[in-house]
Amino acid sequence: MTPAEAFRQCVSKTYVEIGSKAAGAKVQCRPNYWLCRSRVDHPIGNFAIRFEGNTLPLKPIEEALRTQAFRLYTLTGDTPPDLGDRLRSVGLKRRYELVGMTLDRADIAAESELTMASTPSDALEVARFIAATFFWRSTRTARDELAATMAASHPNHQFFSLRDQFGIMAAGTLTLDVEVIGLYNLCVRPDVRSRGVGTSVFTELGQLAASRANHVVLMCDPGLVPWYSQRGCTVAGKLQAFSA
Repeated sequence: MTPAEAFRQCVSKTYVEIGSKAAGAKVQCRPNYWLCRSRVDHPIGNFAIRFEGNTLPLKPIEEALRTQAFRLYTLTGDTPPDLGDRLRSVGLKRRYELVGMTLDRADIAAESELTMASTPSDALEVARFIAATFFWRSTRTARDELAATMAASHPNHQFFSLRDQFGIMAAGTLTLDVEVIGLYNLCVRPDVRSRGVGTSVFTELGQLAASRANHVVLMCDPGLVPWYSQRGCTVAGKLQAFSA
């Protein structure tokens, strides 16, 4: 499996696994794409991904044009190769892009007090921290719903946190798979950033993931590529999100 294939497999499975936990979710593996719909008014439970056809996926496009919360996620390796351009030609907009990377060098982690959530309630607490970090513009109700959806993937997805006297100060997750493990949601509390906390958590999770699978995959904002590159990661592909 190439790094690009590992990235594509891991991201597809992770999105579908989490999306399937959204309220009222229905997941379908169509011949040319995977589809998830739910009652949650958020893309976490409403999307199409992993396109493998020669023509435009008309039904997901119609859904995206009709429903603001629906996303089409394109990945490196999708077909047709110019799918992104075709989606723009029918009126969809590229909302954002994330860079997929693989961990090629797992550094030795120093001992820390990083702990894994062992119960559903522990996973929910960490998921709430993650949701508050990444979706801070959303309402509290929306963040709670997102956190509940993410936490419902426990224990297939493992939730880790680092704490101080004020509570959780950093977190991250690992998605479990025989061949590929995803290292996602690495986040640090604002007041302790730029102190090496993120590097410590990433190094420990990276070492743990690399000991379990042949490939370790992550996604990040394009601006963070240099940071991850310095820590042993190589660009493997990209994800683009399209909606009306």
